[in-house]
Amino acid sequence: MKEEKQTALEAAFTQALFKNMEQAESFGITDKRLRANCEKYGAVSAVKEVLRKKGQSDTFSQLAERHKANLTVEAVVTDSRFGALFEDEEVNACFMSLCEAGFFH
Repeated sequence: MKEEKQTALEAAFTQALFKNMEQAESFGITDKRLRANCEKYGAVSAVKEVLRKKGQSDTFSQLAERHKANLTVEAVVTDSRFGALFEDEEVNACFMSLCEAGFFH
């Protein structure tokens, strides 16, 4: 039962992430590497790897500068619906990036 729930949660995360990525693309901001890695390894694994290696997604700064931080990978990670998919440190790092960008005020 837990495995099915986790799979559904991961699917919901992937859907939310891809929706944000599509909206970001409408502003000319794309992350083809992340999309490819999501399709190859799964969205949760791909996002965890980006956060581990870089601390922020490649498009974070571009989106934040355009006041579209709500479309970032970090915004999806901090969505309370997906808390079970990430470690507290990962969520907190995303939250701090969003705070620094003025997303939460």
